[in-house]
Amino acid sequence: MEVAFTGWRVGLQKEQLAELLMSEARVSAKQANELVERILAIPVESIELSTPEKAQKVVASADQLGVPGHAEGRKVTFSGWRLGLGEKRFVEVLESVGDVPPTLARAVAHRLAEGPMVLVVTANSIAAGDLIDQATPLGAVCKLAEASMWDLD
Repeated sequence: MEVAFTGWRVGLQKEQLAELLMSEARVSAKQANELVERILAIPVESIELSTPEKAQKVVASADQLGVPGHAEGRKVTFSGWRLGLGEKRFVEVLESVGDVPPTLARAVAHRLAEGPMVLVVTANSIAAGDLIDQATPLGAVCKLAEASMWDLD
């Protein structure tokens, strides 16, 4: 089974995540650290909204879609993308909740959706489930990757 890491949250616990990858994904310390660095290299997009309240609402709405974000004042930073999420739904949130101009909303959604994904191949479905259950509270955004999600051409 494969686990797809598609983003990270502010406060990602790098060392604990690397240890978890070593124990559940059975990778070496070097591989685990490289994977954590690849997760942190997933593109980040920031936009500034008109009010801090709108920033908080956009983060909450985006989080419900599976797009991790963080608001600091009026600035919103997104750091990942949920597999299978269509750009249109995220654009609608940015436009309707955050009053983000359509052109900017589409550009942010497109750049996030095109970001790299990190895959960790695990030995069995139990290890994959444990990895996801334990990695999420550490700040990783991940889920089981289904074969149908990938275009391997």
